[in-house]
This record gives sequence, structure tokens and C-alpha cells, in this order.
Amino acid sequence: MSTKRELRKQIKKESRELLEENRWNVVLGNLLVGTASGSEVAGVGIVLTGPLQYGLTSYCFKAVRKDESKNTGDLFSGFSNDFGRSLVLFVLETVYLCLWTLLFFIPGIIKSFSYSMAFYLLKDHPELSGKEAITASRKIMKGHKWELFVLHLSFIGWILLSMLTLGILAIFFVGPWMNLAQTKFYESIKETEE
Repeated sequence: MSTKRELRKQIKKESRELLEENRWNVVLGNLLVGTASGSEVAGVGIVLTGPLQYGLTSYCFKAVRKDESKNTGDLFSGFSNDFGRSLVLFVLETVYLCLWTLLFFIPGIIKSFSYSMAFYLLKDHPELSGKEAITASRKIMKGHKWELFVLHLSFIGWILLSMLTLGILAIFFVGPWMNLAQTKFYESIKETEE
């Protein structure tokens, strides 16, 4: 059985390989989510961010699971039958995290890791509501929050380098790589929970 460090190295290596095959769609997904979440004007961002995050999650799932049917259209899959669920999840997650962060900064960060698997669970389990996906994420992340934190922390050198490139490296390399790594992380903890 591999150690957590070996697993983290494997996740990063495999997700970087996946990035080579899927770079432009994951970059596009990140840009869409980032643009929507940055445009909170008149609620446009609120309506668009959840479904776009769901679409990015859908595409990353297909990439990680080596699903040959993946295509750019997957990035917009949150606007079909899952629009309401993804919107509710995004709004609830945002409200909960804002409240936790306003009340207690450090617990707010911890809660962000607790809720981090909600979109994956929403996609994997069509029967879940947005609120149920958050609850399921809290359960699946019990005992795994630190592991995900360390995985994110392992990108710190790349994140600092991205700052030197005014974010260009983050847009085209680091952000997409982290998306795929987090998807692989979900797959690894999902296997241990089953």
C-alpha cells in the first residue's frame, strides 16, 4: 500500500499527463468559471458560476476516467437537467463559506475543504440535492481535509511562479493541473469510502 506522499506524487504525475491531452478544454472551463464568478453584477455571476463549475467538473471526470465521449460541450452540461441542482449547490456553498469565514476565519478555510467534493458528488449522484451534496462532501472529507490541503500546498512553488507571470502560468498550466489533480484526489478517496 502506498503512503500518502506517494499517492500525492502519483496524483500530480497522472494529472499532469492528463493535462497534456485536455489542456484547452480545462483552460476554457477555468476561464468560464473565473469570469462568471468575477462578474457578480446583477446576479449574473451567481446564476452562471454553479452550472459552469458543474460543467468543468463533468469534463474533468471524463478526462480522469478516460471517457472518450468527452468534448467541449461537457463544459456547459450544468445548463441542462442539472441547472437547478448546480445553482442551489453554488449558492448554499457560497453562503455557508461566507458565514463561516466572517465568523471564524480559520474554520472557514477548514469548511472550504469540507465542502470541496460537493460538485463531484452532485455529478456522481444525480439523486442528491445541492444541500445533500454538501452534507455528503463533509462526510467523505472527514479524515481527508489535511490530505487535500497538503496536495494544494504542494503546488505552492508553481503558484508563486504564476504570480511572476502575472497569472498567465496559472491560467494555462497551474489552474488546470490543480483541477485535474483534485478530481483524481476525489477518485482516490471515493474508492476508500466504498
